[in-house]
Amino acid sequence: MVEKMYISKINPLDNVMIKEELEFNELIKEANLRNDLIDYFRNLPYVDSIEDYINLVGEQVCSFFEAGRFSLALIHDDEIIAEVAYFSDKNHKPLLDKGFKQKLSETSLGKMAKDGTKFRIINDLRQKENSVSSRLIVKEGFLSNLTVPAVVNGKVIGFFFLASEEINHFSEEDGLMFYIISLNLSPKLYHTLSIQSIISNFGNSLVNLAEYRDNETGNHIKRVALYSKTLAEALGLEPKLVREIYQFAPLHDIGKIGVPDRILLKPGKLDEDEWAIMKTHVIIGMRILEEFVESSSDVIGKDALRTAINIVADHHEKWDGSGYPFGKKGEEISIEGRIVAVADVFDALTTERPYKKAFPFDESVKIIEEQAGRHFDPEVVRIFMEKLDVIRMIYDELKDVRSEEICDMTEKD
Repeated sequence: MVEKMYISKINPLDNVMIKEELEFNELIKEANLRNDLIDYFRNLPYVDSIEDYINLVGEQVCSFFEAGRFSLALIHDDEIIAEVAYFSDKNHKPLLDKGFKQKLSETSLGKMAKDGTKFRIINDLRQKENSVSSRLIVKEGFLSNLTVPAVVNGKVIGFFFLASEEINHFSEEDGLMFYIISLNLSPKLYHTLSIQSIISNFGNSLVNLAEYRDNETGNHIKRVALYSKTLAEALGLEPKLVREIYQFAPLHDIGKIGVPDRILLKPGKLDEDEWAIMKTHVIIGMRILEEFVESSSDVIGKDALRTAINIVADHHEKWDGSGYPFGKKGEEISIEGRIVAVADVFDALTTERPYKKAFPFDESVKIIEEQAGRHFDPEVVRIFMEKLDVIRMIYDELKDVRSEEICDMTEKD
């Protein structure tokens, strides 16, 4: 009774860790596991991103269990949603990829969560023909599977998966061992998800604040994010960087909250002095993000917002070195900055502003193409041209009504 009272009064994250520790110690005795093995997984470092977490854990558990694939799926309402997967063979291409989702209640995982099952072994995935996820895993080249729940504070928040290219690869002992290991992995997962949530909420708050002050619409922010994500994916960037570019692209002009209204909201073109003040929004935005990282250093890592800072710092730089604020050129400019530069300028061209009409879609594309090697990275522009069908779809779905009317009038003239 005293133990329960103590647990209820401590920090929620510590609460999670202590409750899991109690079950963990009991299971260690049951399985008679080596202390050095347990200590190894107990001492894995905390990380700030889900991709880093999966790569760190995946490398270790795949090595220990001689598995070829480690993955994670998280429960959201009544859906189970896949995260990125780790492959021992880096040449493996995922077919069951990040974002794949199913109704939890329509899968066997739902029963696992409900019944409190510690682990599940499927010796031959080819016999699970009715399961879409199993069929995809088999197409990837894996034939057997071991699943354990990710349990935090008594609640199943997702599942860890191991897969092997051999049938009958996993034993009952493997199942119990993976479950015991998962009791150390789950609090670390909870930490990672909490940090990502903090960062996401912080970014969303800044975006909302900027929207209140600027004439930019919410659709502008959505379009720039989607254009940027499209280019990042087509360039073959790492999943973590793709996610961060999509997540942080909306922050590109966050420093404008520090620009006076008389300049920010001026209905005409800015004079030289006003333009000099407007350009300070880049430095202001960098300081906002850097100060947040510094003030939160006891919670998040120093590089947690590196992609966001790079986007803010570099999206007004130009490939030929004529941009601002630092006059960077070529690959001195971060790839995330080069991507958002194209997305932001294209959206500015196709959007009505107080001092200009919106350019038609095709004319805006031509301007982007002409600026390859001057304003923009030629490779990013090449990818932009290759993905025009996707760019057009985003533009059509999210364009502002007034911009659409002006474009129609311009095309008729």
